[in-house]
Amino acid sequence: MSGPRTADRVYRQSGELLGTGAVQKMDLSDLDPRVALDGLQAVADACRDFPGLHMNYFGSIQNQIRGVRERLTEYFTGEFMRVNAGRVTREQAEKVGRYNADLCLHRWGLDQTEGCFAWSLSMDEEAVGREFSGVAVNRKYAMSYDFFRRQKEEEVAIRHKPVGCGTPKATFDHEMGHEIDRLVGASADEEIRGMYREMMRRGNAEEVLSGYAKTNVAEFIAEAYSEYRNNPEPREYARRVYARLKELAGRKEDMDG
Repeated sequence: MSGPRTADRVYRQSGELLGTGAVQKMDLSDLDPRVALDGLQAVADACRDFPGLHMNYFGSIQNQIRGVRERLTEYFTGEFMRVNAGRVTREQAEKVGRYNADLCLHRWGLDQTEGCFAWSLSMDEEAVGREFSGVAVNRKYAMSYDFFRRQKEEEVAIRHKPVGCGTPKATFDHEMGHEIDRLVGASADEEIRGMYREMMRRGNAEEVLSGYAKTNVAEFIAEAYSEYRNNPEPREYARRVYARLKELAGRKEDMDG
């Protein structure tokens, strides 16, 4: 059960992350305070170990999508009015803007959140919502810590998720794994790709990491990172992937420096 102390910790942790620039925009209104605290801790852990990491957004998927839709609508409305200057009303342009915004969301799969616990969203173009790039969680699960945790514990029990990853925090850690992957280019790293091929060749992903890790190399990385953070005794792939992520981050820092 959450209480004043949990809320106070959420306030302090969120303030610290915003203050350091690790996160630019944060909306925790849809999140159970304990879920929010798990997420904030995952972000803080990742940013501590990977100093170059930062996100534009952290919060609920629903608010994230609403923000992206608003930016897309503004963009398409403005473009339609520019191309048809003097020939359309603002109301007509906004209707076209909303239509095209919804079309983009559908094409990108951002209107399909049923069953999705959380995601790491990357938006490159400022005009279409780059400020909302980052990690978000589905409020369907995030509004209740206990409900969220039960769902994840069931996935661990059937080995769909790694050992120790039956918590909201593990879900956020998984998404932070995707953020780190993009930061250091891990999915393209031949050493990590070799680990993934090795696991697939052996055919025992459920035993050594998780069933979900078989999806692709990006999910392999995120699952390994999540296990490293949450299993008191992380297994081989979790340790190897994390060590390689640190090496890649170090190389990136040297090059950027």
